[in-house]
Formats: sequence, C-alpha cells, structure tokens
Amino acid sequence: MVDAYPPVSTKHHLSSTDSDKKKSKSSLRITTVWKEIFNSCLQIVSDLKTCPIAHLIFKSPAPTHRFYSEIMTDYIDLNIIERNLNHGNYFGTASFVQDVRKMWIKAYNYLATEESIKASMREISETFEAKISEIYQQQHSKIVKVVQTEESH
Repeated sequence: MVDAYPPVSTKHHLSSTDSDKKKSKSSLRITTVWKEIFNSCLQIVSDLKTCPIAHLIFKSPAPTHRFYSEIMTDYIDLNIIERNLNHGNYFGTASFVQDVRKMWIKAYNYLATEESIKASMREISETFEAKISEIYQQQHSKIVKVVQTEESH
C-alpha cells in the first residue's frame, strides 16, 4: 500500500522543540526590551522627583484641601507610579504614560494655585512628553528588530 502523503522533510519544518526554543528566544529578547523601557520609565520618575514643583505631584494633599475629594477620586501621584513600576503593575508604556498624564491633569487643575507653578508644570510636562516620545521610538525600533531577526531565521 502506498502512503497518501509523502514523508515530511525535516529540512523545511521545525520540530516542536526547535519551535519552542525559537519562541523562547524571541520572548526573552522582547522581555529584555521591556526591561530596558521600564528602566527608562523609572529614570523619568526619578527625574520628576527632583523637579522644583515635585511637592505638588509627589504626595497626596492634606485632607483640609478644598478640592480634596476631587483629587482623591482615582488618585495618582509619583509614589504610586513608582510603586506600580517596581511591582510590575504596568504591562506596557501606555498605562504608565496614562497615569503620569492623569497626575499632571489633577495637579494642574487642583494643586497649582499660582500661574508661575502652572507654567513650570507645563514645561516639565512637555519635557516628559519629549522623553516618552523617545522611549516609544526606541521601543518600536527594538521590537521591530527582534521581529525581523526572528523572521530571517
């Protein structure tokens, strides 16, 4: 009796163990990219902590603050953002960026009482956006490189 299908050539198909090894290497490379990106995010938080208006974005307001309840609804500050980074609570840069932007909005709307403070906050926010744009570009190019490397093998 003749087989219905010709035997499969091992030259053109990966065994399941070879395929698993390839996936594992790819996952490791992408994990390394994410670690680099998160380290960059931690550096941004560290830089923000040293800015002159850090006291407005680093800790929660006193309960006597006139907008306390508005501020504390869905509250976020640099301590929480840093803790989220350190505990792996962000699964990508988008959620980190979302929290930092939310922090800026709350601080700007409720805590910055002087125009000079608001101007400083806008300037620091613009610096943050420039840094995060660089991180997004690095992230994209590194992930594309990993994918291209995997496709070429």
